[in-house]
Amino acid sequence: MPGIVFRGYKMRFKMQNFIKFVSAAAVVVGLSATSAQAIPMTNLALGGTASQSSDYQGNVARNGAQKAIDGNTFGNWVNSNLNTITHTNNDRGAWWEVDLGSVMHIDSITIWNRTDCCLSRTRDFNVLVDGAVKGTWSNQSGPNPSTTFSNINTNGQVVRVQLNVTDYLHLAEVQVFGLRLPQNQVSEPAGLALLAGGLLFGLHRRRKTA
Repeated sequence: MPGIVFRGYKMRFKMQNFIKFVSAAAVVVGLSATSAQAIPMTNLALGGTASQSSDYQGNVARNGAQKAIDGNTFGNWVNSNLNTITHTNNDRGAWWEVDLGSVMHIDSITIWNRTDCCLSRTRDFNVLVDGAVKGTWSNQSGPNPSTTFSNINTNGQVVRVQLNVTDYLHLAEVQVFGLRLPQNQVSEPAGLALLAGGLLFGLHRRRKTA
């Protein structure tokens, strides 16, 4: 079987195993064609910066965008002592978004709705990553209490929730599960091939010296 020559060493391997290895490596460098579900995901939104189309009654402290990434999914807006919910004005296409700070690998996004009333205000909305629609909710009512858009499987930095109607938008929490990419991630297929070859070479040497 044809092998790969790397610094004078010839490595032989089954093509099937190589494809599996490259797929795993691709997740790490942000070139995955499959979900990285086998790798533990973290809520990337917790370290982000949130903004929204408006703040209800101009009250940022009570209704500000950052409340949707505070780690609290409690959905009762009326209780001001416990409230951790965002709230916009009655905007056309009201939106909320979080900037993750850098490009991340995003696997899934969970939206937590307000639960004390008005669930139908989130009856029709899109979830976007860097401006591209990755999920749509269209129903007579909004999520109760939450919904998850799975298999997003893309790299991006800004996650947005935007209504397709004119209404108030309020969110208890938005969770963006995924992986932080290496700062110097490989961005070309050729670079990925070199990475895979280098790691395989290391495994080959280790087996020979064991």
